[in-house]
Amino acid sequence: MTDETGRAGRFRWLGHFFSPSFGIPLLVFVLGLLTGFPIAIFGFDILVQHAATAFALLIGLLFLVVIVSVLILAFRRPIWQRVFGHAEVELERMAQPMGEVVRLAAGGEVAEASRVAGDLARFVAARYAWIATRRWIIAAVTGFVAVIAALAGSALLFQQNQLLRIQSDLMREQTMRLNEQTVLLDAQIQLGEAQRSTSIVPEILAIGAALAEQVAAARPPQIDADDPDASVAAVGAQLATPFRFSSADLGDALRGRIIAATTAARPYRYLGNPLEGLSDDEISALAFGRRTDLTETRQRFDLIMSERAAQYGGMLPSQRDDPLVDRIVSPERGQILAMLYNAGVADTEVLSHSGADFSFAEVRIPALRDMSLRHAMMRYSDLSRREIVNLDLRGAYLDHSRWRSARIAGTDFSSIANEEVALPFGPHPSLPYWPGRLIGSDFAEAQIERSAFIASVMIAADFDRALIAETDFSIATLATATFRNAILHRNDFSGADLTNVDFDGAVVFEPGFLDGLAEQAAEGTFRRDLFGLDPVGDEILPTHPNFFGISRLAGVLVDTQTYRVRRLGPFE
Repeated sequence: MTDETGRAGRFRWLGHFFSPSFGIPLLVFVLGLLTGFPIAIFGFDILVQHAATAFALLIGLLFLVVIVSVLILAFRRPIWQRVFGHAEVELERMAQPMGEVVRLAAGGEVAEASRVAGDLARFVAARYAWIATRRWIIAAVTGFVAVIAALAGSALLFQQNQLLRIQSDLMREQTMRLNEQTVLLDAQIQLGEAQRSTSIVPEILAIGAALAEQVAAARPPQIDADDPDASVAAVGAQLATPFRFSSADLGDALRGRIIAATTAARPYRYLGNPLEGLSDDEISALAFGRRTDLTETRQRFDLIMSERAAQYGGMLPSQRDDPLVDRIVSPERGQILAMLYNAGVADTEVLSHSGADFSFAEVRIPALRDMSLRHAMMRYSDLSRREIVNLDLRGAYLDHSRWRSARIAGTDFSSIANEEVALPFGPHPSLPYWPGRLIGSDFAEAQIERSAFIASVMIAADFDRALIAETDFSIATLATATFRNAILHRNDFSGADLTNVDFDGAVVFEPGFLDGLAEQAAEGTFRRDLFGLDPVGDEILPTHPNFFGISRLAGVLVDTQTYRVRRLGPFE
């Protein structure tokens, strides 16, 4: 009885194990544990990288299951005989013990009937075990195949995503290379245009020689300073009044050659020099850079630069990744203008009236003084870091011209009234004046003193970080211009259009600056409520880009109270 009870216990345990409700979930759990644990700990990329090892393990387990299944199938009869006491479990063999049970029960042989019934139960258990074993084998093989297929699909999907990411990175890199190639092609085109434009340099030199001969012929006899008979007064008068030659006195042939040269020279972008145009601060930074042992000094300098950037914004960029200059210019046109100035030509009105075009001219000579450029066509010209003194630019076309860090004094950018227009120009056909156009002009960090912009059109002009003193902006159109962080002293804005003009951060020396500005500006153009005025200490000025120019301002003393404009809200 004890043996039969043990066999029945083993039967129940094996029945539960081989049942689909227990065996298959257990198999899935084990497979999930074997595959999910590494994925959860190391990530799916580990599985993708070691896919061969993972699939070899799974396929090995599949082969193991298949071998175990084959062994079970091959040795099922000895196993059944050992476990259940029956080696044959065919369904037709069940009829005899069932009939024997019925016969013995009917004959009253209870003990024998119980024995035969137990034998029948073991037969049924063996039969059920065989059916459950087949199901388990089929389910195990199917499960392994399904897991391998699922993991293979997921691995391939992740591998595909990884390859797509790699492809995206390669395409991004290819796009960068194409952009670099485009930049280089553009540089090649611009340099080709530069080569074509420089082909007129011999003609410019020939014009310069002819101009020098003509000016020398018109120059009055010069007094030799070494002549003992020459009076000191005469020599002094000759030096004080340099000879000036009018463009109206140029010969027709020479005038035509000059005009043709200005129109033949085309603007282009050339290779920029990264060291050209460095500010004083950048030059000092380069100097400090080679003293790597002065750590504290370099840190103090960097601190000063960071404070300046925080107070006045970023300085003008001087070094760029693009090998070319940032916009097209014409050094040849600038050279022609410099050639006229150095030859003593006092004005260009006749040339401008005849069609001379100085647009995009890049002027490279250090200074332009005492010259009339009225009505000149100088759009997009560049006179940055030059000294501009006593120039007459009334009625000139200076839209988007650059005057960055230039020193401008006594220069007139105003419009010119029709009654003041001189020949060969006549009155404007539709306006009472020829407008001085400076739309979008850039005067950032420039020093402008005793100059005039009367009635000029200066929409969106840039005066950021400039020093502007004793300059007349009366009835000028300054709408949307900016004077951010500029130093302003004794300027006249009477009747000026100050619509949306930004004075944020401007440094002034009058406590009533904003009230005076509201009274001077054209009615309804300046919003006094948008700005406030805060007194600041002396430490604010030394960090300004134009600090050294303050010493020339009349009426500004060392102990003068300084104020700074603060914008209180947005314009729109």
